[in-house]
Amino acid sequence: MFLMVKSRMRIIKICIAAGFLGFLLYQSVYFESLKQKNNALKQNEFNPVAYAQHLFQKNKTELFTNAIPYNVLMKDLQKNKQDNFKKYGHNEGISSSWYFLVKSTGIIDSTVDGYATVSLSKNHGMRVHLTNSGIFGNAIIDATQLASVDDFPSIMDFNNISNEINKIVEKNTIPLLKSKSNIGKKITFVGALQLQDDEAVPTRKTLEMTPVAIHFVQ
Repeated sequence: MFLMVKSRMRIIKICIAAGFLGFLLYQSVYFESLKQKNNALKQNEFNPVAYAQHLFQKNKTELFTNAIPYNVLMKDLQKNKQDNFKKYGHNEGISSSWYFLVKSTGIIDSTVDGYATVSLSKNHGMRVHLTNSGIFGNAIIDATQLASVDDFPSIMDFNNISNEINKIVEKNTIPLLKSKSNIGKKITFVGALQLQDDEAVPTRKTLEMTPVAIHFVQ
């Protein structure tokens, strides 16, 4: 009889200890529903697609306002290359490439795989090639200065934004420069021009630019 009572007491003690331990574990663990966790992750998640679309649409009008006329840029670079590289261009400091946001008006003369040729209205005999294929690299974001690498915690975020802006141009502008039906039409365009600070300023050479936006002139 004594052994049975003692055994029961031991079981009761074990149950009490187990219950107390469970209570401590419950208090020390924070339970969060899966829905709450997913919502928190979404709020903290950086969305380069949405960010790039907002950035481009917000500043699209100002791109035409802020761009330097192509003929003015080329004339000023002939006068003083170094000073006007710094005045009009943008360089991230990691290469000899400088990027300029330029604008001009001209006639689409032809379009082939790779680029459309545009004769410039204010530069008689001068033509440019506007890319009409896939866009790669940071020419657009560097020329427009819509964002800087210093704006983001990692260079990956910056490159993702750059890629998404390239896709916006590929979707909205590139098809207009590929279409044969637009040959002979007059356009006003904004483009990203890349020049090297260790090379001579080109004069009569047909330069290639990455288009940013174009408008048809009636």
